[in-house]
Amino acid sequence: VILPGDTLILDCYYDSTSRDFFTYGGESTSEEMCFSFYFYYPAVDFQGSGSAKTEAALSQWMKDANSEGYLTGDIDYALNTND
Repeated sequence: VILPGDTLILDCYYDSTSRDFFTYGGESTSEEMCFSFYFYYPAVDFQGSGSAKTEAALSQWMKDANSEGYLTGDIDYALNTND
């Protein structure tokens, strides 16, 4: 049961260890995609929703994943930052 005020969080993980270059997220065939579908009842007048990580949130997520060992490589290079 999902109640008013509840939050749904979807994290997608990809295995691109066979690649020797950074894999970007996006909608092209060379990029990674993450889609989720939810069904609910009763029907309400609802067009849809979407979200994306802000650049700062993505940067922090990648740095956190790297420090925990889930993501390898040069994160600053991948993010094209110097911090």
